[in-house]
Amino acid sequence: MRLILACLLLLPLIAQANLSPRVYNQLEEFQEDLNEAKTDAEVAEVRQELLAFKESLKGNALGVALSLQTLSQVAVRNDDLKEATEFINEALRLNGLPDGTRNQLLSFLANLYYQQDAYTQTISTLQRLFSEVEKEPGASNLALMAAAYFSLEDFEKGTPYIDKANKVAKEPKQPWLQMGFAGHYQLKQLDKALAYATQLVFLYPDNARYWQQKAGLHQMMEDYSDAASVKYLSFLQGLVDKESDFLVLARLMASQGGPYHAAKMLDKALEEKQLESTEDVLRLTYQGYLQAKEMDDALSALQRLYESYPEEKDGVQVLRLLVDGQAWQPTVDFYSRFKKQEMDAEVAAEAAMLAGIAEFNLDNIDKARALLGQASKSEKKRGQAKAWLNYIQQMQ
Repeated sequence: MRLILACLLLLPLIAQANLSPRVYNQLEEFQEDLNEAKTDAEVAEVRQELLAFKESLKGNALGVALSLQTLSQVAVRNDDLKEATEFINEALRLNGLPDGTRNQLLSFLANLYYQQDAYTQTISTLQRLFSEVEKEPGASNLALMAAAYFSLEDFEKGTPYIDKANKVAKEPKQPWLQMGFAGHYQLKQLDKALAYATQLVFLYPDNARYWQQKAGLHQMMEDYSDAASVKYLSFLQGLVDKESDFLVLARLMASQGGPYHAAKMLDKALEEKQLESTEDVLRLTYQGYLQAKEMDDALSALQRLYESYPEEKDGVQVLRLLVDGQAWQPTVDFYSRFKKQEMDAEVAAEAAMLAGIAEFNLDNIDKARALLGQASKSEKKRGQAKAWLNYIQQMQ
């Protein structure tokens, strides 16, 4: 609550020229006493003195109004927003107040209503301010109007206000840029949301969430190349630290023609302990190398996957890659472990056939025949297995 109102507590009480020196100096003293008060008793003392001083100023509308504003600040200090609101409304009922004072009072009142979740009153107070006093609304009041509409989930009315606040502000505040992004995102105005996301990434490059938002928008707009680029830049910034983010980045990179770099990125993250060796991470690493046709790396990644998560489909794929690479002895060695696993009959038949081919190339003819004979009992592998058996027979 006090975060939003704190700036108002520091507002000047109006130039000394608008008040007599006595009134001005006394109000300044009250303000200083309030700022320096440490205990509830000290705050209560300032309040009583202010009430008495206000009563002594009858006929001095400006002095009374500023006394009421200071009393409102005391009420805020006491967490009594209802009383704070009553003091400001009393001040606004006074006649003959300068525009600057009315501006300050209405701005304060709008903030008080907002802090009490009275969003409709916040909006009506700001509308009154804009129509009666502040013809060119300041950035803070525009942002407050947007926040009130957003709180009512009226993004259509609120978003133009936050756009204008960011435009007129010398240096747009981070929460205002976030609101601009959120408003246009809710309205499905993705191009405008992307402009805000880009600005947030530029101004706050160490915030991982902004990179994620920007990459996500590119994906929603089916601009996968830019999405991959943004994700990769965030990785280089050291902002990718969740498994889900690594996986999204790797898939984007692979889809945009960089499967090898995607797999290498995952391997590096595994090596540096940025990632756990989960099944998803290991499988995507293998798939990246396989897609890039880096077969040695693919085989190594697949073997790591199988050792950690032994599934029959991966085990038989290890055998296929070993045979394709003519790694005969490693094929036999791997099969000796793999065959102990419970597996589907067709998978077992293919594994036996692959091991039989390896044994043949190692000149272990009897072992080759036994394994190929085992494989020939499978309906699906019978043709291949018998073809190898016939070939072996012809070679003898």
